[in-house]
Amino acid sequence: MITNCIAIDFDGVLRKSNRYDKTSFGEPSDGASNATKKIKDLGYDIIIHTCRGEHEHDEIAEWCEENDIKFDYINHSPINRTLKLAKNKPNADYYIDDKAIRFEGDWESVLCQIDKSFEIVELDDLEKIFETGDAIRKQRTAQYGNFQEGNRNQGLLWTAMIQNYFGIRLPHSIPADLVSMMMAGMKAMRAVSKGVPFHGDNYVDMINYTKMAAESRVLLEKEIAEDVDAEK
Repeated sequence: MITNCIAIDFDGVLRKSNRYDKTSFGEPSDGASNATKKIKDLGYDIIIHTCRGEHEHDEIAEWCEENDIKFDYINHSPINRTLKLAKNKPNADYYIDDKAIRFEGDWESVLCQIDKSFEIVELDDLEKIFETGDAIRKQRTAQYGNFQEGNRNQGLLWTAMIQNYFGIRLPHSIPADLVSMMMAGMKAMRAVSKGVPFHGDNYVDMINYTKMAAESRVLLEKEIAEDVDAEK
Protein backbone atom coordinates (compact mmCIF):
# COMPACT_ATOMS: atom_id res chain seq x y z
CA MET A 1 0.00 0.00 0.00
CA ILE A 2 1.42 3.39 -1.01
CA THR A 3 0.76 5.91 1.74
CA ASN A 4 3.04 8.82 0.74
CA CYS A 5 4.21 8.80 4.35
CA ILE A 6 7.68 8.29 5.81
CA ALA A 7 8.04 7.34 9.48
CA ILE A 8 11.18 8.66 11.17
CA ASP A 9 12.44 7.66 14.60
CA PHE A 10 13.03 10.50 17.03
CA ASP A 11 15.81 9.48 19.44
CA GLY A 12 19.08 8.84 17.63
CA VAL A 13 17.70 9.89 14.25
CA LEU A 14 16.07 13.32 14.37
CA ARG A 15 17.82 14.16 17.62
CA LYS A 16 21.52 13.37 17.82
CA SER A 17 21.49 11.32 21.00
CA ASN A 18 19.61 8.05 21.32
CA ARG A 19 19.75 8.14 25.11
CA TYR A 20 16.42 8.74 26.79
CA ASP A 21 16.53 12.09 28.57
CA LYS A 22 13.49 13.57 30.27
CA THR A 23 15.07 16.96 30.86
CA SER A 24 16.44 17.89 27.42
CA PHE A 25 16.26 16.64 23.86
CA GLY A 26 19.63 18.20 23.06
CA GLU A 27 20.81 18.91 19.53
CA PRO A 28 19.27 17.64 16.28
CA SER A 29 21.31 15.20 14.22
CA ASP A 30 23.44 16.73 11.47
CA GLY A 31 21.37 17.40 8.37
CA ALA A 32 18.02 16.50 9.94
CA SER A 33 16.42 19.84 9.12
CA ASN A 34 17.53 19.83 5.50
CA ALA A 35 16.56 16.17 5.04
CA THR A 36 13.02 16.65 6.35
CA LYS A 37 12.56 19.66 4.06
CA LYS A 38 13.66 17.58 1.05
CA ILE A 39 11.34 14.73 2.06
CA LYS A 40 8.46 17.21 2.19
CA ASP A 41 9.50 18.60 -1.22
CA LEU A 42 9.21 15.05 -2.59
CA GLY A 43 5.56 15.03 -1.55
CA TYR A 44 5.73 12.84 1.54
CA ASP A 45 4.08 13.40 4.90
CA ILE A 46 6.46 12.83 7.81
CA ILE A 47 5.44 10.79 10.82
CA ILE A 48 7.64 10.96 13.89
CA HIS A 49 7.66 7.38 15.15
CA THR A 50 8.77 7.27 18.78
CA CYS A 51 8.49 5.19 21.94
CA ARG A 52 7.99 8.38 23.93
CA GLY A 53 4.54 8.71 25.45
CA GLU A 54 1.84 11.16 24.44
CA HIS A 55 2.70 13.38 27.41
CA GLU A 56 5.93 14.29 25.56
CA HIS A 57 4.47 14.85 22.12
CA ASP A 58 3.88 18.57 22.62
CA GLU A 59 7.51 18.98 23.69
CA ILE A 60 8.67 17.03 20.63
CA ALA A 61 6.60 19.27 18.36
CA GLU A 62 8.01 22.39 20.02
CA TRP A 63 11.59 21.08 19.74
CA CYS A 64 11.09 20.30 16.04
CA GLU A 65 9.75 23.79 15.41
CA GLU A 66 12.71 25.36 17.23
CA ASN A 67 15.16 23.32 15.15
CA ASP A 68 13.30 23.76 11.84
CA ILE A 69 12.55 20.06 11.50
CA LYS A 70 9.48 19.38 9.40
CA PHE A 71 6.85 16.81 10.35
CA ASP A 72 3.12 16.20 10.02
CA TYR A 73 2.19 13.64 12.66
CA ILE A 74 3.54 12.01 15.79
CA ASN A 75 2.92 8.27 16.17
CA HIS A 76 -0.17 8.17 13.98
CA SER A 77 -1.16 8.27 10.35
CA PRO A 78 -4.42 9.32 8.71
CA ILE A 79 -4.28 6.04 6.75
CA ASN A 80 -4.52 4.08 10.01
CA ARG A 81 -7.62 5.98 11.02
CA THR A 82 -9.29 5.70 7.61
CA LEU A 83 -8.70 1.92 7.36
CA LYS A 84 -9.17 1.34 11.10
CA LEU A 85 -5.67 -0.13 11.44
CA ALA A 86 -3.71 -0.59 14.65
CA LYS A 87 -2.67 2.67 16.28
CA ASN A 88 0.71 1.52 17.60
CA LYS A 89 2.39 1.26 14.16
CA PRO A 90 1.71 4.08 11.72
CA ASN A 91 1.39 2.92 8.11
CA ALA A 92 4.24 4.31 6.00
CA ASP A 93 6.16 3.66 2.80
CA TYR A 94 9.52 3.81 4.60
CA TYR A 95 10.69 3.60 8.21
CA ILE A 96 13.92 5.39 9.11
CA ASP A 97 15.38 4.09 12.36
CA ASP A 98 18.88 3.80 13.83
CA LYS A 99 18.10 0.31 15.16
CA ALA A 100 16.37 -1.14 12.12
CA ILE A 101 17.47 -4.20 10.14
CA ARG A 102 16.19 -4.29 6.58
CA PHE A 103 14.56 -7.59 5.62
CA GLU A 104 15.33 -8.68 2.04
CA GLY A 105 13.69 -12.11 2.19
CA ASP A 106 16.78 -13.73 3.72
CA TRP A 107 16.57 -14.61 7.40
CA GLU A 108 20.22 -15.74 7.48
CA SER A 109 21.44 -12.23 6.71
CA VAL A 110 19.11 -10.84 9.40
CA LEU A 111 20.44 -13.27 12.00
CA CYS A 112 23.99 -12.43 10.92
CA GLN A 113 23.34 -8.76 11.68
CA ILE A 114 21.78 -9.59 15.05
CA ASP A 115 24.47 -12.08 16.06
CA LYS A 116 27.76 -10.22 16.24
CA SER A 117 29.66 -13.36 17.29
CA PHE A 118 31.68 -13.28 14.07
CA GLU A 119 33.63 -10.41 15.64
CA ILE A 120 35.00 -12.75 18.31
CA VAL A 121 35.16 -15.96 16.26
CA GLU A 122 37.94 -18.28 17.39
CA LEU A 123 40.74 -18.25 14.81
CA ASP A 124 41.31 -22.00 15.13
CA ASP A 125 37.68 -22.69 14.18
CA LEU A 126 38.15 -22.54 10.40
CA GLU A 127 34.75 -24.05 9.68
CA LYS A 128 33.08 -21.29 11.72
CA ILE A 129 35.17 -18.64 9.95
CA PHE A 130 34.13 -19.90 6.52
CA GLU A 131 30.47 -20.18 7.55
CA THR A 132 30.54 -16.64 8.92
CA GLY A 133 32.29 -15.32 5.82
CA ASP A 134 29.72 -16.93 3.53
CA ALA A 135 26.85 -15.48 5.59
CA ILE A 136 28.39 -12.01 5.49
CA ARG A 137 28.92 -12.17 1.73
CA LYS A 138 25.35 -13.35 1.22
CA GLN A 139 24.13 -10.42 3.31
CA ARG A 140 26.25 -7.87 1.43
CA THR A 141 25.23 -9.32 -1.94
CA ALA A 142 21.60 -8.80 -0.96
CA GLN A 143 22.37 -5.22 0.04
CA TYR A 144 24.80 -4.13 -2.67
CA GLY A 145 24.39 -6.58 -5.56
CA ASN A 146 26.75 -9.06 -7.25
CA PHE A 147 30.31 -8.66 -5.93
CA GLN A 148 31.87 -9.50 -9.32
CA GLU A 149 30.13 -6.55 -10.95
CA GLY A 150 30.91 -4.36 -7.97
CA ASN A 151 34.62 -5.25 -8.10
CA ARG A 152 34.77 -4.59 -11.84
CA ASN A 153 33.27 -1.15 -11.33
CA GLN A 154 35.62 -0.51 -8.42
CA GLY A 155 38.56 -1.49 -10.65
CA LEU A 156 37.41 0.94 -13.34
CA LEU A 157 37.11 3.72 -10.77
CA TRP A 158 40.57 3.07 -9.29
CA THR A 159 42.08 2.90 -12.78
CA ALA A 160 40.59 6.27 -13.71
CA MET A 161 41.80 7.81 -10.45
CA ILE A 162 45.36 6.51 -10.89
CA GLN A 163 45.52 7.65 -14.52
CA ASN A 164 44.21 11.08 -13.63
CA TYR A 165 46.48 11.54 -10.60
CA PHE A 166 49.73 10.40 -12.25
CA GLY A 167 48.91 11.57 -15.76
CA ILE A 168 49.56 8.13 -17.21
CA ARG A 169 47.54 5.54 -19.10
CA LEU A 170 47.44 2.00 -17.77
CA PRO A 171 47.49 -0.83 -20.34
CA HIS A 172 44.20 -2.16 -18.93
CA SER A 173 41.87 -1.53 -16.02
CA ILE A 174 42.50 -3.05 -12.60
CA PRO A 175 40.79 -6.48 -12.71
CA ALA A 176 38.18 -7.66 -10.22
CA ASP A 177 40.46 -10.28 -8.64
CA LEU A 178 43.12 -7.66 -7.90
CA VAL A 179 40.49 -5.42 -6.30
CA SER A 180 39.59 -8.27 -3.93
CA MET A 181 43.26 -8.98 -3.15
CA MET A 182 43.88 -5.31 -2.38
CA MET A 183 40.90 -5.34 -0.01
CA ALA A 184 42.25 -8.52 1.63
CA GLY A 185 45.62 -6.80 2.02
CA MET A 186 43.98 -3.83 3.70
CA LYS A 187 42.25 -6.16 6.16
CA ALA A 188 45.53 -7.98 6.82
CA MET A 189 47.33 -4.73 7.56
CA ARG A 190 44.54 -3.62 9.87
CA ALA A 191 44.63 -6.96 11.69
CA VAL A 192 48.36 -6.73 12.51
CA SER A 193 48.67 -2.98 13.06
CA LYS A 194 49.99 -1.97 16.46
CA GLY A 195 47.54 -0.20 18.72
CA VAL A 196 44.49 -1.49 16.84
CA PRO A 197 42.14 -3.57 19.05
CA PHE A 198 41.73 -7.18 18.00
CA HIS A 199 38.69 -7.86 15.83
CA GLY A 200 38.12 -11.36 14.52
CA ASP A 201 36.05 -9.97 11.66
CA ASN A 202 39.26 -8.64 10.05
CA TYR A 203 40.39 -12.25 9.56
CA VAL A 204 36.95 -13.33 8.39
CA ASP A 205 36.90 -10.49 5.83
CA MET A 206 40.47 -11.28 4.74
CA ILE A 207 39.55 -14.89 3.99
CA ASN A 208 36.33 -13.81 2.31
CA TYR A 209 38.09 -11.31 0.02
CA THR A 210 40.69 -13.95 -0.88
CA LYS A 211 37.92 -16.38 -1.84
CA MET A 212 36.29 -13.66 -3.91
CA ALA A 213 39.61 -12.99 -5.65
CA ALA A 214 39.98 -16.67 -6.56
CA GLU A 215 36.44 -16.81 -7.94
CA SER A 216 37.02 -13.61 -9.92
CA ARG A 217 40.24 -15.03 -11.36
CA VAL A 218 38.54 -18.25 -12.43
CA LEU A 219 35.82 -16.24 -14.14
CA LEU A 220 38.40 -14.00 -15.83
CA GLU A 221 40.37 -16.98 -17.13
CA LYS A 222 37.15 -18.46 -18.49
CA GLU A 223 36.31 -15.21 -20.29
CA ILE A 224 39.81 -15.06 -21.77
CA ALA A 225 39.54 -18.65 -23.00
CA GLU A 226 36.16 -17.92 -24.58
CA ASP A 227 37.61 -14.86 -26.35
CA VAL A 228 40.49 -16.94 -27.69
CA ASP A 229 38.12 -19.61 -28.97
CA ALA A 230 35.96 -16.95 -30.63
CA GLU A 231 38.98 -15.57 -32.52
CA LYS A 232 39.90 -18.97 -33.94
